[in-house]
Amino acid sequence: MFDFYSKPRIILVGRSQKDARRLIEAFDDRFDVRYVEEVSDEFGRFSDAMIFDYVGEDIINNLRAGTIPYLCLVGSEKSIEKFSLVPGEYLLKGPGYLHYLPEIVYSMLEKHRLQKTLDFEREKYMGLVNSMGCGMLILRKRDGNVIFCNKVAQSLLGYSEEEIEKMSIQDLLYDEPFALQTILGRENFDTDREIVMLTKAGGKIYVIFNTSEMLYGAERVVQLTFMDVSKQKRDREELIFQWRFLDNAEEIAIAVDEKGRIVYLNRFAAEIHGYDLEEMIGDSLTSYLVQDEVEAKSMQFSIMKSGKWKGRYLH
Repeated sequence: MFDFYSKPRIILVGRSQKDARRLIEAFDDRFDVRYVEEVSDEFGRFSDAMIFDYVGEDIINNLRAGTIPYLCLVGSEKSIEKFSLVPGEYLLKGPGYLHYLPEIVYSMLEKHRLQKTLDFEREKYMGLVNSMGCGMLILRKRDGNVIFCNKVAQSLLGYSEEEIEKMSIQDLLYDEPFALQTILGRENFDTDREIVMLTKAGGKIYVIFNTSEMLYGAERVVQLTFMDVSKQKRDREELIFQWRFLDNAEEIAIAVDEKGRIVYLNRFAAEIHGYDLEEMIGDSLTSYLVQDEVEAKSMQFSIMKSGKWKGRYLH
């Protein structure tokens, strides 16, 4: 690729030697120019641009299939129509065209270099965006339409890139008024917020999200980054349910660590022993039991082996 630190290598392709001098002398010493009458694959691999003094069906098809910049010098509008040439592919051989041909080629090379750099940076950015562990949507702020989504967002919501980029954020939210108010920046929050999003299959996922606002061209957009916390939310709710169930049970429920210290007990356990909950947390369970040494060791062995013990004990 042309990098501006060395002379750009230009292949000039003509039909006869009488074309050679005319074409070569058109370029100044900024260029490393080579004239040929027969084209091979190696020219495409080791040159920065190819300039053809004529055009043909096979030539233009091969050039379009390649990756290097090219320019065809044509003598009439008929050739442009015949081969469906578009601006940037041709230069009309008008009066004085050889004088500005080098500047056109230099600009063409610069544009190609910048495009390659942009493509490389975009590929790097997309690699980072798609490898992150959370979903990302870019939304137009004025209407909430999705203009970009990463692969994680597609996987979580069940839509393809083409499907989701035809949707609005309103189509993806369960509690639409609240979510729109927070996501599109009508309210500002310093911490992550939780909302419910809808999947293509009709399911719901709980997500925590944050947003940032930026300019995309002339458009104000909102970057929505979100993470699925459905499993954590279900686990948390299950633990709360179990805790409430045990706390309201009229049976003793005590949990101890590997050293036999109490790490949890329900209200009934504390009441039956005549203590507050806080007084018993951290104490050894054996402090509250009346049993001989053999029974104590048997109980401790059962707890260490299976994580539980069931039986009767005196207190």
